[in-house]
Amino acid sequence: MSSTFLIAGEHHADDEPDFQRALAAAHINRTRPMCLCRPEGVETSVATTGDGFVIRRIPYTATQHAPSCPLARTWQFSKPISPRRRVLAESRDFDTFRMESQALGTLLRSLWHSAGLTRWQPSFAGKRSWATVRAHLQSGASGYDWRGGALGDCLYIPETFRLEEKDAIGARRDAKWARIAQRHAPRDLALLIGEVKRIEYATQGSAFIIKHVPDRPFIVLTDKRHFWINRLCGGAATFCEMDDDLHLVAIATFALSSKLEPALCCVHFMPTTAEWLPIRNGRERAMLAGLIREGKSFIVDESLFGPRHEPKPRRPEPVNHSAAPAP
Repeated sequence: MSSTFLIAGEHHADDEPDFQRALAAAHINRTRPMCLCRPEGVETSVATTGDGFVIRRIPYTATQHAPSCPLARTWQFSKPISPRRRVLAESRDFDTFRMESQALGTLLRSLWHSAGLTRWQPSFAGKRSWATVRAHLQSGASGYDWRGGALGDCLYIPETFRLEEKDAIGARRDAKWARIAQRHAPRDLALLIGEVKRIEYATQGSAFIIKHVPDRPFIVLTDKRHFWINRLCGGAATFCEMDDDLHLVAIATFALSSKLEPALCCVHFMPTTAEWLPIRNGRERAMLAGLIREGKSFIVDESLFGPRHEPKPRRPEPVNHSAAPAP
């Protein structure tokens, strides 16, 4: 039998698909869900468990709940599990997170290729800014579907920040987020593509600061989720920290609170060169830098994203050794 709670003025059953999203929003906004086991409602609190959120009973309120309410009998609105089952559950949760991160990475690489951002020629030098990258990604995303709808409806790519247009840029962003937040499909999350500026650590969880979005940190609510992100993506972040010319591009799913505060759910990192060409390691960076220095035109081969094959430039024309040398 499910229980119903009043969260931010809306009724939510604990077995509905959006219940975790509602609890995340309540945790961000520091609001107390009302347990509706009584007509007048009973205040509760939201706590993190490392892999999600649970409703907890406020101390000394057990008698205020209906006798049949689970909160009248336990501190936590979830069934206790043994240590062995908890380890197995956490392992499955990490595997699910890892697969979702890999799927995001596949989507990002596909978008990068569709947008023509794996292509380079000398005339691009000095012209491929974030504004150019954003425009190409938005154009390339027009033919993609995501979670049953058009990708463009859920995709947020930050505008280039300009101080003189700060308010207008923020208004356009908030309008986009408000449209996303109004959707009620199960597990309906927004999708971010942006460059990571830095990661800030807090007592619990962390915050991703995305370039061109200085006033909206993307919060990672639990230490466990941050540990998962670091375990999967820490190598890419460390690689980019070693070279100021590299960009750390992130694709991430995020939820929005009623105040349009983003909570990061899953993420994948992709390092790129200063020219926004995707790479995975220093060897690939050196190879692309050499091709650019020599004035070559090339496409970063898609095999770079799967098996570890080297990106191959266009083959040179064969040399006719019998021809007379040029004057």
